[in-house]
Amino acid sequence: IIAEYDESKQVEIIQSLTEEKVAEKEDLDEIEEQLKNQLECTVGGASKLSALVAKFNDASKKTFLGTIESNNEVYNKVRPDILLFEDIEKLEDGDIKKLVGALNIESIAASIATSDDGASKKIKANLSGAAEAMVTQFIDLKKDSLSEKDVENAQSQVVNQLKHLSESGSIDIVSKLVS
Repeated sequence: IIAEYDESKQVEIIQSLTEEKVAEKEDLDEIEEQLKNQLECTVGGASKLSALVAKFNDASKKTFLGTIESNNEVYNKVRPDILLFEDIEKLEDGDIKKLVGALNIESIAASIATSDDGASKKIKANLSGAAEAMVTQFIDLKKDSLSEKDVENAQSQVVNQLKHLSESGSIDIVSKLVS
């Protein structure tokens, strides 16, 4: 819905949504039915907006974050709850090892199978010898049969585990995301 507006209007809407307030039902009639059900007639609050955006794929999350990046106050409110696969690059090696240890080999392998970006390299560099051999074997056998959606789903599993570890205090990613 927000993408329908020009960039300045998008920033205005997002900033308004970060301020928690109860909205009148008539104001919500213009928003799609699914969004109304999720928000239950309330609009706003960084946590509600972040939770909604966190369900987007990485490309959409990046677009959203790019739109609000110029507004530091809004960006810093929502960014800690919106994790991207590429955020793995910001982790220390010890934190990468914790993340890898909490995931299954198939998820790890599928998440890095078609990419050689910084996050993928960082994961590969922190695999034990046995894990690296299994990941390499998985990639060799299944890389060509993995769809873009398979890779996206695997990366989503990795990001969800990262979020879980962050929320439990096992990994500190939040301080590396906001200025």
